[in-house]
Amino acid sequence: MRGETDVRLLKTAARPPREAAGRPGRRERAEGGAYAPPDADLFQTLRALRRAMAEERGVPPYVIFSDASLRDMARERPTTEEAFLRIKGVGQHKLAELGPRFLACIRAHLTSSPEDPLPGPQ
Repeated sequence: MRGETDVRLLKTAARPPREAAGRPGRRERAEGGAYAPPDADLFQTLRALRRAMAEERGVPPYVIFSDASLRDMARERPTTEEAFLRIKGVGQHKLAELGPRFLACIRAHLTSSPEDPLPGPQ
């Protein structure tokens, strides 16, 4: 910087638009592309469970699971521990600590909704 070395400046390349990059945009996902909307009733049930667990522990609900995780659960409807681990925001610790109650909630919802068949292999 004091004339001791040469400095090269790099020009950053512009990013291609989201749709041009081959990824579906928010509108395309919402309009039914490869994106399946979450089960709204199950999502509300999971939110109620999350709120109850947060109150029991004295923490904010997002510490238990984020809304994105709950939407993923409502969309994928996992019924096994392996399937639950594939949910966004679920790791071994949350599986062990929170998994049994959330899995029981999902199973109860699925058995009480006869018009909504169980998803494919979980």
